[in-house]
Amino acid sequence: MKISLALEQFFEHLLLERGLAPATLSSYQYDLKQYRGFLAAEEIEDIDNISLTLVEKFIDNLRKEGLNPSSISRKTSAIRTFHKFCLNEGLTETDPTESLVSRQPIRRLPKVIPSEIIDKLMNLPSDSTPQGMRDKAMLELLYGCGLRISELVDLALGYLNIEDEIMRVVGKGEKTRIVPLGSQALKALNRYLEMGRSNFVQLGADDKGRVFLNRFGEPLSRGGAYQIVKGYLKRAYPGKEYSPHTLRHSFATHILEGGAGIRTVQELLGHESIATTQIYTHLDKSYLREVVRKYHPRG
Repeated sequence: MKISLALEQFFEHLLLERGLAPATLSSYQYDLKQYRGFLAAEEIEDIDNISLTLVEKFIDNLRKEGLNPSSISRKTSAIRTFHKFCLNEGLTETDPTESLVSRQPIRRLPKVIPSEIIDKLMNLPSDSTPQGMRDKAMLELLYGCGLRISELVDLALGYLNIEDEIMRVVGKGEKTRIVPLGSQALKALNRYLEMGRSNFVQLGADDKGRVFLNRFGEPLSRGGAYQIVKGYLKRAYPGKEYSPHTLRHSFATHILEGGAGIRTVQELLGHESIATTQIYTHLDKSYLREVVRKYHPRG
């Protein structure tokens, strides 16, 4: 079978049967498009002609290009999943990745924003303009509730329970979780809903009931929200590279440092496996070592 046809069936399977989130599906499409381009350059058009040697050559090229280990691991996983699908669906009789040996990526500790910078960040948006109210609510929810950007922009008015100070969050794989609203997040959200959001509503625009809107009265896009938050992060800490996702890392780290249990953090972040959450325990241990060295007389 032609590789292009196999990819079409695979993407349809991911969308209709596995119900992947749009961002995850987009990641698969991006990685496998790059893989398809490599195979085309090697003049390989049929899936049965893909060998283990070719797959290894593609991965080796990624390393030579200086791609970071976690990205290589993600692309390798996408390729494995694609070939396994083709074998299971009878599109081919062999899986060239079956004997592929992957190098385990080095897990880097996620960046964390210092508390004093968090305070500075939260004071940047204006409390007196609709845009400032919206932006402040966004920042407070990302940090105060540990949300992903995609979860933030998908947040609907119907997901909010202001009275009980909780909200429903739809995460990866359409999995939902209940997240409490902290006092500062709740305060900023209430101010935006009561005084700011109506200024973004436009006649004839479909806001889809989303909490955060753009100036056209439509739901704020993931890319739009990313750029807004990124801009504030640059202003809060010039010269330091922080991404909006760093706010989620900071939420997890700071709540662990405050005494929360790892199972609680797992639930709040919506991690399916506790192994994903355990990366933050390493950060916490680093913090504890720093405290001992700073305050113990023989530290």
